[in-house]
Amino acid sequence: MNSLSRWWRAAWRVPGAHAADHDRHRALRLRDISQHMLVAAAGTLLLALLSQSLPWGEGRGQQIRWAWTAVLLADVLAHAWVWWRCGRAAPASTGSAVCLTVTVLNLTITGVAYGLMASYLMGVLDEALRLTMIGVAAAFLSAGAWLFAPHAACGLAWVLSFGLGLSLGIALTDVPGAALAAALALPYTAFLAVMVLMSARQRLAMLAQQDENERQRGMLDLLLRDFEAGANDWLFELDEMGRLRHVSQRLAQAAQQPARTLRGQALIEVLRGIGAEQLDSLALALRRARPFGDLLLPWGTEGERSWWSLKARPLFDEAGELCGWRGVTSDVTALRRHEAELMRLATRDTLTGLANRHLFYQQLGERLPQGCAVLLVDLDNFKQINDTLGHAAGDILLQELARRWQPLVPPSALLARLGGDEFGLLMPLDVDVDRLALTLQLALRYPLRVAERDLHIGISMGTACVPLDALDAERLLGRADVALYAAKAGGRSRLVHFQPELEQDAERRLHLSSDLREALHAPDGGLFTVYQPKHDLRSGRLVGFEALARWRHPRLGMVPPSEFIPLAEECGLVLELGERVLRQACADASQWPGPLLVAVNVSALQVERGSLLKLVTEALQDSDLAPQRLELELTESAFLGGSDKLPGLLAELRQLGVQVALDDFGTGYSSLAYLQSLPLDTLKIDRSFVIDLAAEDEAERPLGKRGAIVRTIIQLADAIGARTVAEGVETEAQRQCLIDLGCETGQGFLFSRPLAAREASVLANHPSPPALLPGAGPWAGLH
Repeated sequence: MNSLSRWWRAAWRVPGAHAADHDRHRALRLRDISQHMLVAAAGTLLLALLSQSLPWGEGRGQQIRWAWTAVLLADVLAHAWVWWRCGRAAPASTGSAVCLTVTVLNLTITGVAYGLMASYLMGVLDEALRLTMIGVAAAFLSAGAWLFAPHAACGLAWVLSFGLGLSLGIALTDVPGAALAAALALPYTAFLAVMVLMSARQRLAMLAQQDENERQRGMLDLLLRDFEAGANDWLFELDEMGRLRHVSQRLAQAAQQPARTLRGQALIEVLRGIGAEQLDSLALALRRARPFGDLLLPWGTEGERSWWSLKARPLFDEAGELCGWRGVTSDVTALRRHEAELMRLATRDTLTGLANRHLFYQQLGERLPQGCAVLLVDLDNFKQINDTLGHAAGDILLQELARRWQPLVPPSALLARLGGDEFGLLMPLDVDVDRLALTLQLALRYPLRVAERDLHIGISMGTACVPLDALDAERLLGRADVALYAAKAGGRSRLVHFQPELEQDAERRLHLSSDLREALHAPDGGLFTVYQPKHDLRSGRLVGFEALARWRHPRLGMVPPSEFIPLAEECGLVLELGERVLRQACADASQWPGPLLVAVNVSALQVERGSLLKLVTEALQDSDLAPQRLELELTESAFLGGSDKLPGLLAELRQLGVQVALDDFGTGYSSLAYLQSLPLDTLKIDRSFVIDLAAEDEAERPLGKRGAIVRTIIQLADAIGARTVAEGVETEAQRQCLIDLGCETGQGFLFSRPLAAREASVLANHPSPPALLPGAGPWAGLH
């Protein structure tokens, strides 16, 4: 029973369908029925015409005839109205319900009329026409059942009204065999009713499936439109000739044509119209009828260039013949631009916009077979500028240099920033290296405006070429670097071409740095400390010593301090060397009578590392030396490089009792600002200012430029309450000139060469008049 009930309900409503779905299914079924209404109306009109030839009889027969004709014409009008109205009813509106009601009433009335009229005609027709009429009635009943079966209500209204009306009408006649005919009409009617329900059930399921397919297709179309509108990909479809079947909105916008206009046009011609390139690859792929992917097509103008990537697969019919293409187009413009930016970042220096080390090395490898030259450029004293003005100012300086130099570089050359303040130029052999180097130098003859200051900066340059100096990139750069080092060591602001002897010097520095490291860690590595006496210029009284490091190499003999001290700074060994000299000097000075001072040189690296205070404290405690007898000599580079930490460090040293001296004053980037702000006890006048004082005095000329500089330094020292010490005093004339200028203390060969610790101790404990001081010894020439 439950199965029969479900079967019955399935003919009327889709199981589980919502009310909105049910209304839509009803409208769809009515639309299906309305499509046949014109055929039904035409058949009814034909029946009305044919029925006029039947023998209706006189009187009452004519009345029935005209009544029958009126019913048929009304049926024709009802069919036409249903065709016109029900075919347009909205699924969810009340119009479909009205259409259904009208259709069911019309079919019910018409069916009853057909049945009664057929039974009437059986009584007035002869036996031959009676059989024809029965056949026609059965045909009309079956045809109506088929036409109106899409909706069970319509089909049942027709079958039941017609069949029952016919059975009733036949049963009421007195025609022989009428009872049998009426009895046969009933099961036939029931059979058709069951067929109507089965057909309605199948038709409803089919329409529901079609409706679901349409809904999903609409949803897919909506998603596809949204996808194509908001994504970088869109679909395309071609016929077997490569003509567009489906045109996306993106393609239509690019072609500046409506989508309907583009349909049927060849894809290649459409792409050519928008300026696409490399279309031969697409044409070849379409001719091969094979799947292709990631076919890159650039298009557009140079300023607004875009890139599309196409991938597609061919479509074949049942016979295996090509019937079209279906694929996806991706807008990869953003990806291509991102890749180009990554490539630029990979080959360009982000600060200056010049080529970076990677691109420099890459092009160097490419140019080696043809021969090329490399010019390495290093900025002089860039670290001091960077430290005093800040890294931001240093970056601005590098950007300004790149801006000045880039237009001066020949097109065949490559200018790159290799890192920090080092630049490199790669050029073919026909470029004049000396001329280009001079051009770079002349570009800096005008000051660079950085941080509201005008800065003058020099450059040191080293060059080497292939195949004269090297045959591979590594050796070429190494030898250009050797030449650069020679330029910096030889006074800076110059160009040096690589020479074989420069490489020998580089090898010497390499071996010396290794030996110096071993000497620092060996008990008897040849490193020792000597002491340069300091005397009062007027009385000749000994006032102290300056501790100086010396190195006796086991193979090379005495290595000049001008060679191994800078080497220690380059290799980072100056910290260990400085600590060693400081501890030794404190220990030796503790054996001297007070108040003799011992001065120890301090490197900028010791100041920057921040461990100087701890080291000084430990050295004083270990040696039991009074802090007031220790003087630390800092160069101007230490003042500039450690400017952030220096004020606090000097304050703590002064609080400890240690004195501070500024060494080689006037030879670097001297600044009156730190003379005023930092606590200084001594200003040391560099020997370069003292040398010419004797010549000026001997010629009895007015005080020269260097004499004026010395006088200025002494006046500055007086202004800040500091002492002055002159270095390199070698003649009596120099001593007298310094006395006249107001200098207090001096050191140099006039008084003594540097002394060993034992001799310094003897001198400290038994000071002699200056004329009797030792002037020569094993340290002659080491100053």
